[in-house]
Amino acid sequence: MRINLKLLAFIVAILILAAVTGRTSHLNGIDPGVADSLIIDSVVVLNSGGVALPIFFYNDQELAGIEITLHHDSPDLIVDSFSFVGGRVDYVSLKGWSLNNDRLMIYLIPFGTEPLITTGEGLLGSLHFSYPPSASVHVATIDTVTFGAGQLIYSTAFSTADSKAFSPIFEKGFIDMQLGNCCLGTRGNANADIDERVNVSDITYLVNYLFGIPLGPPPACMEEGNINGDALGDVNVADLTYMVNYLFGGGPAPVSCP
Repeated sequence: MRINLKLLAFIVAILILAAVTGRTSHLNGIDPGVADSLIIDSVVVLNSGGVALPIFFYNDQELAGIEITLHHDSPDLIVDSFSFVGGRVDYVSLKGWSLNNDRLMIYLIPFGTEPLITTGEGLLGSLHFSYPPSASVHVATIDTVTFGAGQLIYSTAFSTADSKAFSPIFEKGFIDMQLGNCCLGTRGNANADIDERVNVSDITYLVNYLFGIPLGPPPACMEEGNINGDALGDVNVADLTYMVNYLFGGGPAPVSCP
């Protein structure tokens, strides 16, 4: 019999998380200090393709585990993945995400000799969505959800160092799917200045987005950043090279908008 190692790892993580939080049918802990929080960011989508939604958190005591359960109300959004890269808890080895119908579960547990999650605030990770070109103009809500599985109840919760689970303050997020054509004339205004100028500031913006430490924000209009107009529609080093050649090497102008 072939063992699904990814599924097995997820099951083990859930069992450990249940043991760490000590939860069966309800949360049994009370936040011992200033109210901790979990914040889903809000973004505006101006063109078709995909969107990354950052999730931030604050904790004023060490944490032994985090569990996040989410759902959204959009018929067009598709959950692609969740990434911990660049976040405060990227060092944790026992972490992951799972999608069950419209319910998304994100979990992380410092394990073995790994330190507990220290006090502080910052990025936890980013939730990646995609949507079809036919997506409608609307505002999607990303909210927490509670659901049961056997004798266990899953919900958004933090676990203290002494294995007491409690509910943080939760701030829902929104994706404003305007989906208009944000690219005007020719591409290249990566930094979205109001005068639609294409200059060295756009090169600086792309360098920061592609290579910054930490990475800079993506272009507000990804079509503007897709300087060479390739069919994939992404923004990469080829677009940066195209822009440098245009401004300093006498190369062709950025491709026209669709």
